[in-house]
Amino acid sequence: MKNNIQPIAENLPPQDLRMEEVVLGAMLIDEHCLIEVIGLIHSKELFYKIEHQDIFEAILKLFNAGRNVDILTVVRELKQLGKNVPITYVNELTSKIHAASNIVQHIYILKELWVRRVLIPQGQFLMNCSWDLSKDVFDSLGKIQNVLIRTNDFLSIKKGSSIQEITNDILILL
Repeated sequence: MKNNIQPIAENLPPQDLRMEEVVLGAMLIDEHCLIEVIGLIHSKELFYKIEHQDIFEAILKLFNAGRNVDILTVVRELKQLGKNVPITYVNELTSKIHAASNIVQHIYILKELWVRRVLIPQGQFLMNCSWDLSKDVFDSLGKIQNVLIRTNDFLSIKKGSSIQEITNDILILL
């Protein structure tokens, strides 16, 4: 029986670029959607693609400053942040969305994918510790339990801790 599982290193981390595009596009074209969901996205790291992280960072800065969020203001903010994301790319995001009715579900999916990206290296850590007889397996298990608790806490957070803060806490545990 042949094993169909490929090594993790050959695979891209879990992500859905189309979903990221839809979420960003909805925030760019629908102010009510933006107001509804901005608090659900705790950090730019929820997005896998660097350009999407940059665009979200610009949107968040504008929103927190009480300024209008649209294609032109986002592109201007990106330039002020020293990010080189072309206006054509930002404009294309708005053409990918027709309605923002399922945006909360889309953000939930992005959170789920982020959690998977966090858990994969933790699983590898646990596997390595399990094979290394010189390591205290109970200590390793405790570290992984802490990671799982912090990751689960993230899913129930409404505001406050960002993904970056949680990720930093996880890295400190290891």
